[in-house]
Amino acid sequence: MTREEVRDEIGERLEKGGVPHHLRDAILRYLLGGIRPGDFLSAVISNNLFEAIGSADKESRDGLFSICSFFYNEVPAPCFGSPAKMETWLEKSESSKRLRERCFGISEEGPPTEQEEKR
Repeated sequence: MTREEVRDEIGERLEKGGVPHHLRDAILRYLLGGIRPGDFLSAVISNNLFEAIGSADKESRDGLFSICSFFYNEVPAPCFGSPAKMETWLEKSESSKRLRERCFGISEEGPPTEQEEKR
């Protein structure tokens, strides 16, 4: 699947799962781009219930069950569940990028590099 196809599929699952609308883009950026979310989502992803409740707005707090269900049922285990898993997922290394792509089945090939064209 291409990155766009994966993004669309995850977006549909977020919507179907009832994840609050204002959090969906941040979740997609985290899952596919390794971009750190805000305090609330960081706490949820790191499995810190008390921090999540303490930093949630009303809509996020009301949607906490849907958000947790989405991560538990729809997201690969390497990207949530502890602070260490979250930090590994956020690393900007090439190996972390490949991990994100493998976990979501992204097989998008970009244009060939100069080195690949010379081969």
